[in-house]
Amino acid sequence: STLVRSVDDIEALTPEGAAPQISMGSSEVRGHWRTLVSASRRLASRPFGETASPLVTGMERWAEHEEKQARLELEGKDIAIEEKASGVLRGALTHLVRNALVHGLERPEERVAQGKESWGVVTVRCSEHPHFCIEVRDDGRGVDVAALCERASAQGLAVVKGQELDLLFCHGLSTRGYTDELAGRGVGLDAVRSSLAQVGLCIHVRSEPGRGTCFTIEAPAERAQAATGT
Repeated sequence: STLVRSVDDIEALTPEGAAPQISMGSSEVRGHWRTLVSASRRLASRPFGETASPLVTGMERWAEHEEKQARLELEGKDIAIEEKASGVLRGALTHLVRNALVHGLERPEERVAQGKESWGVVTVRCSEHPHFCIEVRDDGRGVDVAALCERASAQGLAVVKGQELDLLFCHGLSTRGYTDELAGRGVGLDAVRSSLAQVGLCIHVRSEPGRGTCFTIEAPAERAQAATGT
């Protein structure tokens, strides 16, 4: 949109280029500049709840398709999302939630047999403290790492110890031996990662057998900062 392009134009400028006659060593000038950029970004943003709302209406339909009992929980609905990232995030989150429902959550009878509630839960959480991130978490079976590695090896892919879950982002790789109609709709996690990268975001995953899987979307710099504690 015109507004988004305007925000990009503002961010592309430097205070030096905008007002060369003013000493840019001034913390006051830089403070005003940051305020202007922040305000412009807020104008070109929308609440996370608006971006994620299709997930709520779609979950019941998707669960019925899979003959599973599942509910979706949304957290951080009021956090502002930049408009230029909103569409990409909506597509990525739709894929991840479907993926959690199809691959992660067990059928009701399986869950009860494992001592779980018959209803599975997929939580989509947006937060901005200590840094911006979005998590898609399920309380399902977790990733079958052995099956994932076996399938990767069968396709000639290298399996690196400690990085096995990264195989989920390899094109055409799945722990299922067939294409599923619901999860992905022909689009794999590799495409999700690529689309997020286009708006400056990365995705990583962690999983625990019997407890579930969590995908985290965030900015690469913020992930590195969190990892180093700086």
